[in-house]
Amino acid sequence: MTDQRRQLRALVDESQTPDGHTYLLCAAVVDPKSATLRSLMAELEEEARTLPGNEIHATVIARNPRFRVRLDTIEERIRDSSAVKFYTAVRAPIARNAAEQGRQICLAQLAVDLVTRHQVGEVVLDSRDGSSETKQRRGSQDALDIATLRELMGEGRLPRTLRVSHRQDRVHHPLWLADVGAYAVQRTLSTGDPTRLSRLASRMELREARVQPIAQREEGRPLLAPNGLELRLSELLTVAEQRAAARDRELGYATEDQSVVDHASERLHRARQQLDEVIDQMDRWEQRRGALPPLDEYVHPQHGREHER
Repeated sequence: MTDQRRQLRALVDESQTPDGHTYLLCAAVVDPKSATLRSLMAELEEEARTLPGNEIHATVIARNPRFRVRLDTIEERIRDSSAVKFYTAVRAPIARNAAEQGRQICLAQLAVDLVTRHQVGEVVLDSRDGSSETKQRRGSQDALDIATLRELMGEGRLPRTLRVSHRQDRVHHPLWLADVGAYAVQRTLSTGDPTRLSRLASRMELREARVQPIAQREEGRPLLAPNGLELRLSELLTVAEQRAAARDRELGYATEDQSVVDHASERLHRARQQLDEVIDQMDRWEQRRGALPPLDEYVHPQHGREHER
């Protein structure tokens, strides 16, 4: 293992589109010993002192008109700092009420990418386990992540030297960096508006999940059909540029004729409606056929307060 791999740490947080059709994990990759990271976190912690809960949670900030503009400032601070070497996000289409399956699929792909493509030696995930009482009643959600990663290590897809832990973002504030990135991608996927993502786009990569945990594989039929999504997102700089790209893909050529643009926009709108109908039909099919494995098929390993490998 190289010195660089030992040094790089991936901070991971989740998001989900409001329609429930897409699960997303986003990693912010940093050098934890970097003075630049310490400087950025000092600025963000100062910013957080006047935000709800004294924390940075992009969804909470964006919902409050009083604080929404502060999220712009936070994104700009991250953009202008070299502390985050790059962002990488993985998404998976999911059926309704199948967020956990979507998470494990995303985690499998993300972990493999972080190690094989980006030489990361440590992964820190935002913990989903609350109080010990809640964990005892509902079971450990963090343990599901550990089970997936152990499967991949057993297959040789991940090195057993990879360090993995779950931390609470209220204690481990660098996880805020992943939260901001995940929200920016989620907004673009759910609304088509890349305004927030544009500030981070030069360092953002979005990939479709293709690596499945063993527990979710089905002989002869993949849970996910790859749709070719594997993009650099630097092109998503403004709403106008995104619309122009969509127009050119639809028309096959560029045009300034407004009537032609309006006609193409209407065709794109109808196509999106048809796609939504197809997704709804797939959801119903999955629910009837039971293609998604139930949650209790996961292995629940023994665990402590923090899970480390």
